[in-house]
Order: sequence, then structure tokens, then C-alpha cells
Amino acid sequence: NKFSKSISAEEKTDIILSDPKFGMFSLFKYHLRRGYLNKELKKSNTVYCSHIFSLLFALPIIVFISQWVLFISLVLHEINTFDGEYCPNTSSVENKCMMFGTGLIYFVKSFFIWDNLTTRIGLKKMHRVDSVSVILDTFQEFLFNIIVYGANLWIIFSEKDLQNMILNSLAMEFLMILDNEFEEMYFKNLPGAAEDIYDTMYVTYETN
Repeated sequence: NKFSKSISAEEKTDIILSDPKFGMFSLFKYHLRRGYLNKELKKSNTVYCSHIFSLLFALPIIVFISQWVLFISLVLHEINTFDGEYCPNTSSVENKCMMFGTGLIYFVKSFFIWDNLTTRIGLKKMHRVDSVSVILDTFQEFLFNIIVYGANLWIIFSEKDLQNMILNSLAMEFLMILDNEFEEMYFKNLPGAAEDIYDTMYVTYETN
């Protein structure tokens, strides 16, 4: 509690939004344990469908499922349309440049994936790691991003049309941020929920 009082509500929300270990499963777990009490709705005397139906329809879990369903659909489409030649060396110069440039970008981005996890060590309180929901969220945040990077490289390799390369790659990048966007919209309407999560679900570094 002494840590919580020294941090503003906005800072608590930012910490949760930037925490790679807090995702859709942790948010749904919050609804099962505390969110169903609707304390934040009673405080503001306002009804938010995103809060009520997050529990009734498991909206965070639906977001997680939709990410994987769309990802698998895109990958299966690319596999089915692949001509079977792994190194024909017949692509145009611009296609090869697209593959080279994307590979360089993902090479650089890959280092930030690990850094995003290690920067959380300096926080006074953090989401505890001895939970199945946290393990699943961490898996989704890091491994899913790495898989998407690999899939994007495959799409660029297998596609012949430059515009399709760009559009399909953008579609993959969009899938990566669906869960983060849901969190941002949810806490924008209910910032008090972020405070409650930080105060009740987050623990000190020593406890963690």
C-alpha cells in the first residue's frame, strides 16, 4: 500500500498498459475475481458495456482467439498459394529489396522484445509471475510477436505482387496490437479499474 499511495492513477494505468505480463487472460481473471462486483461502475454511476460484457461474453478471451484465428487463416492462405519453389531467384529487384528491408527492420526490432521485459524489473510493484494467466499473457506478448515476424517474412518471400506484400504485412502487424488496443480502450473508460488492478493484483519485487 505504501508503494501504491506514492504513484498517481495515471502512472498506475501506464504501468499496466506497458506491462507485457498483463494481457487478455489477466484482465479476464480480474473480472472473475473483482470486476464482477462493479465497484467502478457504482462510483461513476455509469454503465459501460465493455466492462459488463467482458465478464458475460469473455471479451478479452474473444480478442485472443480472434488474433490466432486470423493469423492462422493468413498463414494457411499463403501456404496454399505457395508455388513450391524455395529459391528460384526470379523475383524482381523491388521484391528483393522489400524482403531485405523487412528483414533488417525485424532484426532491429527483435532486440527490443527482450528489453521490453527486462525494463519491468525496476518497478516498485509488478504483476506476479506464478499464475497461469500471466504465463499465457507473456507467451502471447512475446512469442506471438516473434511468430508474426516470421510469418511476415514468409508472406513477403512467397508473394509475387508488391502491393499484396505490403497489405498482408500490415494485416499481420494489426493482429499484433489487437489485444493492446482493447486494453487501452477499456482503461480509458474505466481508469479506476487500472488502479484497482495495480493495488490488489500487483506485488512488490521481493514478493514476486
